[in-house]
Amino acid sequence: MKSMPHQIPAEAVEYIEKTFYFDLNAADQWDNLLKSANALDQSIQESIERFASIGVQNIRKFVNYGLEIFDICKDDWFPSQADNQSFMKNYFSILCYLVNVKESFRYQKKEISQKELGYIAQTIAKQQFLSINSSEKFVLELLLLPFAFDTLSEFQQIISQESPQIIVATKLRNIISVTQGEFFEWFRPDNEYFILMTSIITIFYFLKNSFFYTGTMKVYGYYQRLLDNLSGVVLYSIPYKNRMLLLRGSSALIAGVANIDSIQILKDRNILIEFRNGSFLDENANSRAALNAALVIHEYFAEFLVKPEAKFKLLLETTDANPQFTEYVFEQLCFLDPEYKNRVKLIPSIKLVPFFERKRYLEALDIPLSPEFRNSVIQMIRAAENKPKFKLTDRAFENVKLVTLKENETLVIEGDLAFFIYIPLEEGLEGSTMTGQQFFPKPWIPLGHIGVIQRTPRSATIVAKKSIELLMIPGATYLTYWYIDYNEKEFKEIINMGNAGFRL
Repeated sequence: MKSMPHQIPAEAVEYIEKTFYFDLNAADQWDNLLKSANALDQSIQESIERFASIGVQNIRKFVNYGLEIFDICKDDWFPSQADNQSFMKNYFSILCYLVNVKESFRYQKKEISQKELGYIAQTIAKQQFLSINSSEKFVLELLLLPFAFDTLSEFQQIISQESPQIIVATKLRNIISVTQGEFFEWFRPDNEYFILMTSIITIFYFLKNSFFYTGTMKVYGYYQRLLDNLSGVVLYSIPYKNRMLLLRGSSALIAGVANIDSIQILKDRNILIEFRNGSFLDENANSRAALNAALVIHEYFAEFLVKPEAKFKLLLETTDANPQFTEYVFEQLCFLDPEYKNRVKLIPSIKLVPFFERKRYLEALDIPLSPEFRNSVIQMIRAAENKPKFKLTDRAFENVKLVTLKENETLVIEGDLAFFIYIPLEEGLEGSTMTGQQFFPKPWIPLGHIGVIQRTPRSATIVAKKSIELLMIPGATYLTYWYIDYNEKEFKEIINMGNAGFRL
């Protein structure tokens, strides 16, 4: 078996997946799903949703997703743990599997045995997976720790108690007994591993919320989760005896989940949330869907609002079909908790933007909004375009980014749809067309505005011939605040001012 992309040794991965996920594959069959739902006194919807979070394909994706985010956020979230980040990353990987296995126990009504966990611990210890030189008992306790609680809130409640080690030991003695020495005696606030575990488990649940319970898990097993474009409720597409049955869900929370297309943690540590649909055929469905989406976001991010160290913002991306939908979601969030007014920012839709431009925009920092900077931009555009009355409000700079192109980096490609306007702050760009024309864009003159105005493809490819800075303006922002057209009288005034000795 080849090693997985994440850091768990192949031997440990193979054992975990064969031991704990083999039966799940069989349980995914329709007849077994019905039996499981009846045995657990669950609805079919509940049974499908439970399986959604514990499939082996999902956990593999989650581990890799988690490690990518871990690399992005580790310096901010764990600034005091630089020397332990190798250990933290390795432990995080196995934590993902173990908590997911814990969920599979509930689905299959099974208990994990001391022998099974001991084998995992021995495998990890043998290969020095956790990058620590310690006893097998301590490694085993690290692996058992996630089994002492079900949610981040429960974990936080435990660690706030006077003797958390006693609480954890008591909760876990039914799973495994340790006769030599005290059980979890290191799990107390004055121990360095206590601090490490607190950090790792917190980020784990943060990531788990943003992955397993979003629309990214829209396909799992033999079932597909759909969002009804008429009513905004969730539907399950289920193949049964050469037929395709649609099961209507009843949960407002799951309907909100189904409408969240993705949740991404960006390099600036902000969280981007994309919605699948913002325009439903039933008029009442739009407001209901906005409330459902707000409930989901609040359910999984509310506990982080009170954390002073969690300085992220939630970026809600506007939907193309109905830009107001995101505003409705924002209003509902603020009703649930006024703190969202300081934590939420609405951004234009970039779902259909070419990948390299989308990546450029999301990774760029917001431009400084000082009065001096705004005034300098206005003055330069006035001079370059001969627009003496050109003005910009503060809102004109919302969602505008300052980006840097490297030498030989492509700015735009001919034929791509135009979603952004670029304003170069200096010379250094070269444009070309498929017909062989060449041109050299001038500083402070907008690029791409014709494509944005007409919503047509780019008419040229532009490349940076040296490192150069540009303003990157979303099309909707440009058309609302930056774009100016003239009536005939105004047009003549502009021409006359720019042409001494020649008048219209």
